[in-house]
Amino acid sequence: EIKRAYFALARTHHPDRWFRRDVGPLRAKIDAVFSAMTAAHETLTNAAARAEYDAYLREVLKTRMSRRQASALEAAKDFLAAADAWAKIVEKLPTDAYVQHRYARALLHARTGWPQAIAAATRAIELDPTRAEYRVTAASLHLAEGRDLSALGELDVACEIEPDRSDLDALRVGLRERIARAR
Repeated sequence: EIKRAYFALARTHHPDRWFRRDVGPLRAKIDAVFSAMTAAHETLTNAAARAEYDAYLREVLKTRMSRRQASALEAAKDFLAAADAWAKIVEKLPTDAYVQHRYARALLHARTGWPQAIAAATRAIELDPTRAEYRVTAASLHLAEGRDLSALGELDVACEIEPDRSDLDALRVGLRERIARAR
């Protein structure tokens, strides 16, 4: 059943279907969708990987209330308490890129724990390098520590991932000008 579903979707979403077509910035997204489908197929058809994934999903469900609480604390602008809540979730889900990112972002807004925040942002990027949002958080943390060149590097990658985001490009240009003036 899994293989049938995968092959049915692969006919629709395989990158070769778009061969020699000008899809512009969608090329990276098409490749990312197919890569995610392939990774899901490989996980679901491998007994050990499937068991590991099922255990991960059980933890995700167990932490659902904690995630809501952490998000509510962020909405209330209590970023220090939100960071503490996300830290507990990170302990339970250390391989969840989104959780690592939210922890890093909460620490950024709380203006504390820079080493932990950078470590969490770096881990989020390692786990899912295709998310520009994670790179922007890492860039913001580098800026907060006065590491403009590191921030620029993260923004460059974020712009490659999402070339249609003019806000990122404008931020990158401004940062380049600031670095040039400092020299």
